[in-house]
Amino acid sequence: MSEELDLQGWFDYRDLYALVALNDSFTKYAEVGVWKGLSICQLCFFLMNTKKEFELYAIDHWEGSSSEDDTTNIEAKEKDIYSIYDNNMKIMGTREYIKDIKGDSSASASCFQDEYLDFVFIDADHEYENVKNDIESWYPKVRSGGIIGGHDLGTFSGVSRAVFPFFTKKKLTIHQAGINGTSWYVHK
Repeated sequence: MSEELDLQGWFDYRDLYALVALNDSFTKYAEVGVWKGLSICQLCFFLMNTKKEFELYAIDHWEGSSSEDDTTNIEAKEKDIYSIYDNNMKIMGTREYIKDIKGDSSASASCFQDEYLDFVFIDADHEYENVKNDIESWYPKVRSGGIIGGHDLGTFSGVSRAVFPFFTKKKLTIHQAGINGTSWYVHK
C-alpha cells in the first residue's frame, strides 16, 4: 500500500472526545466501530496531548456495515479496509498507541473484564438489534464513574430505538453531543 492517506469518515463529536481525554481519572478507552480511523485518530491526538499514560482500543471487523445499501458495505467489498485503516494510523503517527481487536463488535466486549474501561464509544452497525447487542455487551465493561456513548442518535432509527429504552430503564440521563447533537453519552 502506498503512503496515501485515506481518512475520510464521520467525526462530529470533537467536544465529547476532548471531554473524555481531559478527564484525569480516565486512562482506558475503546472505540467500537472505527472504519478507516478518522475518529479514533482524533481521540488518540487528544490523549497524546494530555501526556498521560493511556490504553486505547480500536474494535471493528473492517468489513463495512451489514446494511446492503450502506456505502461502507460497498467499499468494503472492493477494498481491504483494515489495510487502509492501518496505513492511516501509521501516516498519522498514532499506530503505536492503538491496540486493534478485529472481530464482531458485541463479541469483542468479552476481551475485557467488567468495569475495566473508563470510556466506550459505540459506532459500529446501526441496525436496532446490533446496536442493542453492542450496548448490552459493552455497558458492563465501563467502570462506575465512566462514560459510554455512541454516534448517530436520530440519524438511524435503530440507534435511537436501542439507546433510549436501555438507559431510561436504568434511570440514567442521556446527554447529546456533537455538532448536530447526533452523539450521545451516559455517565455510569
